Amino acid sequence: MLKVKFFHTPKAKKFNYSPLYYNPEEEEKEKRRERALGQAAPGESIRGQFTERRKRQAKTGRMSNLRVFIIIGVLLLIAYYLIFDTLPFL
Repeated sequence: MLKVKFFHTPKAKKFNYSPLYYNPEEEEKEKRRERALGQAAPGESIRGQFTERRKRQAKTGRMSNLRVFIIIGVLLLIAYYLIFDTLPFL
């Protein structure tokens, strides 16, 4: 009924993988044609790399400025509380 195997190793799984045809010369030719026509993906051409970097720097700059304003606001609220609530004689 119940068969127990202590030293049994499972069989390896088989995958049905059929490799696609890849021609590196044709791939390079296609990339050059897309770059020449201006259809390359962002980051493929030098212009695309510059625009992506500029967008990323602008976004991080805005987030950094927002973070600084929030910290200053919280510190001002804490200072207001300490000055006007704990010192009633001012």
